[in-house]
Amino acid sequence: MMVGLFSFILSWILVGLVRWGCFKFHILDIPNARSSHQIPTALMGGIGFVLASNIGFGIWSILNPPIEWRFVFFLGLGNILAIVSLIDDMKKLSPLFRFCMHFLLAVGVMALGITLPSLEVAFIHFNLGLTTFIFTLIFIIAMINIYNFMDGIDGYAGGVGLLGSIALAGLFFQQSNGIYVYYTGILSVSILGFLFWNYPKAKIFMGDIGSAFLGFIFSGLSILLVKSGIPIIVPVMIFGVFIMDGSITLIRRIINKEKIWEAHRTHFYQLLNKSGWSHQKIIWLEYCHMVICIAMAYFYQFTSNMGMKSAIVILFLLSFTTKFISIQYFYIKLFPKTN
Repeated sequence: MMVGLFSFILSWILVGLVRWGCFKFHILDIPNARSSHQIPTALMGGIGFVLASNIGFGIWSILNPPIEWRFVFFLGLGNILAIVSLIDDMKKLSPLFRFCMHFLLAVGVMALGITLPSLEVAFIHFNLGLTTFIFTLIFIIAMINIYNFMDGIDGYAGGVGLLGSIALAGLFFQQSNGIYVYYTGILSVSILGFLFWNYPKAKIFMGDIGSAFLGFIFSGLSILLVKSGIPIIVPVMIFGVFIMDGSITLIRRIINKEKIWEAHRTHFYQLLNKSGWSHQKIIWLEYCHMVICIAMAYFYQFTSNMGMKSAIVILFLLSFTTKFISIQYFYIKLFPKTN
């Protein structure tokens, strides 16, 4: 409890200090045609919750031996990615270099034995065997980049991180994985400290250091859940608001032969923003949808009826199909000449 309170306060203070430093040294996100904000805003707020969660978990680990060294090394890889992403925030790195780093860090995760053993959706079950390395690699790199792509409006990535951490903590508690319960709890309160600065209208953005770190951490924690016996569809449902929007938008851009590594404003949440919805209205729509998806994920996990599991998956997919079609129709109706 005290470690959690310490992590929250430390994150809140560090984010404020980073914001002060960004304005002092002119490290700001200047609005352009693809931006969803109108005034120069401080970057790299993710430094606050990354450091706070690291320090908080370090204190907890010292007070509660023995130390889980595999997870410590995993966090070390996450911090390497955070440092690379911090450099990217200050001086843009090439997409190829970023991808190579993501690839190498994913290989590092697999070297720790954190790999996907199987894929399971309702009555469909595949043991991956040797292909586990391919699917694990794809999953980790995809989560890093999807989380980065979806960090586009105030309070969105932070709110998803907060809700996602709490949801994962509940599943780890059910699996009696105490160390991960405490880490996800510490991470959630650290993100909350950041959200006090990032909630609309944001005074600071988390930057790539925050979004890449969270994507990496959530991918690893999801794989650890799968290794403990929870189907992969459960964490996919939990982070569905990011995974579904990010994946469908990526496929659509590939079909349109667009450069997928370039910044754009064609995610469904961005179409809502371009249609006139405020950041606050959009994120509360997404928060509510995420809570519903988390509830579906929990129902899926705690029922043994295959028919019910199948119905939950169908309902999950229908919720996104309905939302995305409605948003697309709404946007095209408002701006017929731009579509």
